[in-house]
Amino acid sequence: MLSLLQKIYNKAAFFRARLRALFWGLFAANIGREVYIKSGTLLFSPGKVEIGDYCTFGPMCTLNGHSGLIIGSFVRFGPNVCILSSLYRFDDWRVPQFFQGHEEGLVEIHDDVWIGVNAVVLPHVKVGRGAVVGANSVVTKNVAPYSIVAGAPASHIRYRFGEEERRKAMEVDIDYFKNPKHAAEAYNRSKDTPVK
Repeated sequence: MLSLLQKIYNKAAFFRARLRALFWGLFAANIGREVYIKSGTLLFSPGKVEIGDYCTFGPMCTLNGHSGLIIGSFVRFGPNVCILSSLYRFDDWRVPQFFQGHEEGLVEIHDDVWIGVNAVVLPHVKVGRGAVVGANSVVTKNVAPYSIVAGAPASHIRYRFGEEERRKAMEVDIDYFKNPKHAAEAYNRSKDTPVK
């Protein structure tokens, strides 16, 4: 009985998350297929936000598109992730911070990225394909493809794979996995792969 109730609850939660994505799609520059946005997530300047296919946003995320925000496909955001494409300036001692305007810069999050709970990504940052951003990290500079970063400010921990695997991974066409048959094959293959 409990298992059935959990399934019903999960279906309802993801249905609401999909409706939320469809709603934001009315205002965003682009929101792709099968995007799920959990409750409490906010989009500022949605007309400058582009989101690829098959992305999930945990609850309470903040997406600031003021200076442009491009998110690839197959990207996962943990709860309370904050992506900022603009910040308040505070560098002129002669003028109150209130009047100093904004530091602005496009944020790009490429395909197959996972951003952990409570992470913050600041303006002018590019997060490379396949990267992992650890929980509670503050990303102030670009993140290399397939790297794992963590900390405040975030620093490189290691790569997910060796150099040869990273080269091969960059050659894979991510759109291949948008076909449901290919996605199911990849999912089933990953279940059979032992964790190192």
